[in-house]
Amino acid sequence: MTLDLQQFEKLDAYASKVSVKNSIEELVKALLREAQTDLEKGYAGLFQQMCRYDEFYFLTHPALFINDHFPDNSNWQLLKPALTLKEFESNMSYKTHFYKLGMLAAHPGTSIIQTVNGKATISIESRAPLLFTFSLQGTAEHGLMTLKKNGMRLEIYPQKTGNHKLQVFAKPCNGSEDHYNCVLECIIECSSVDKSMRFPKDLYQPVGPSWFTERKGFLRPSQPDPIIHTNDGRCSITFTLGKDISVLPSLHWDNTSLTEDMRRRHIMQIHRGNQIEFKIHLPHAGKFVLQIYTKKKSDPGNYNYIFNYLISCPNTEVKWPVFPQNYSNWAEGYEILEPLAGLLPANRNVQFKLKMHGIAKAFVEAENTSPLTLSKDGYWEGTCNTSGCTELCVMVQENANHNFYSNILKYKVDTQ
Repeated sequence: MTLDLQQFEKLDAYASKVSVKNSIEELVKALLREAQTDLEKGYAGLFQQMCRYDEFYFLTHPALFINDHFPDNSNWQLLKPALTLKEFESNMSYKTHFYKLGMLAAHPGTSIIQTVNGKATISIESRAPLLFTFSLQGTAEHGLMTLKKNGMRLEIYPQKTGNHKLQVFAKPCNGSEDHYNCVLECIIECSSVDKSMRFPKDLYQPVGPSWFTERKGFLRPSQPDPIIHTNDGRCSITFTLGKDISVLPSLHWDNTSLTEDMRRRHIMQIHRGNQIEFKIHLPHAGKFVLQIYTKKKSDPGNYNYIFNYLISCPNTEVKWPVFPQNYSNWAEGYEILEPLAGLLPANRNVQFKLKMHGIAKAFVEAENTSPLTLSKDGYWEGTCNTSGCTELCVMVQENANHNFYSNILKYKVDTQ
């Protein structure tokens, strides 16, 4: 591609007369006011790239500067005693943004970190909360990153032996920067692989609750760790909601052809005032990702991803069915106590116990209609027989003065 530099003659003449001296940004704004074509605007924008400077290199303390630059003459280190080349090469490679973002230290501080039983751990201390991510050989895989109020912790589980380049990135949490900047680099030297720590592809970093999820409204988690271990395939997580938000959980695992709706039905969401509980029944053994999305209740738009957990179950005998299907009339604050399984046995009497408020009547529609009665404890209870049907539904009448019933739950009956 060839350019006719005479196209910029008018812009160059204007630039020579511009007297803006406050900042590069102000200079570029002044040039853009005169630029007419897209080509001229791009040319003006080059000033910002060409004149950008890194404040780290201006009057930086020698003890910090030596982490980024090793002068040929040791006298120019301005350090006593001076650092040897071998010591410089063995230190962690800190980038200028490590200091610009207010980080204090990284552990371990070596350029090569060896795995122990297939695992390497890196932590960073910072003055204030920051958002972090990482790259291992170019991908954010084979790691488990957790945010701390003053830093982060990263566990790396390489799935191949040998040397792996690790880069850690960070940005402020106040939204002043859109992109992450590299803050350090090192080499992970892996001598053995821990195959049990292979993570699902849908696991996003960082993992687990943190100061960030607190700011999004998830307070006092019952499961503070990023990994939830369960042997029977069941687990429960509760939060206190600090904001008026709608929450949407979703369960993910590798090698599945199930629809998004079916994956969500392995989670039951229960509201009790400002508390929310997720009951999870896993379909089989393995590693699963519980992703949590939210939106403002007043917002008709889409849900936004907030964070995720890793759930691990080693028991190969686990095989929990989905929860029953609920419909739009299933209100916040309703709760199923029994039956929890969305697939019921055939030719059985099944006990129902539901917590529902603001309704006049309730019944179960199967081959026959079975009414539910309100107990003294405030539960709608009754028994229904599953003979002669393939599915059954729970119906409610919200207003006793209107002969209208809403379908709120549907169960399948196992006919095999």
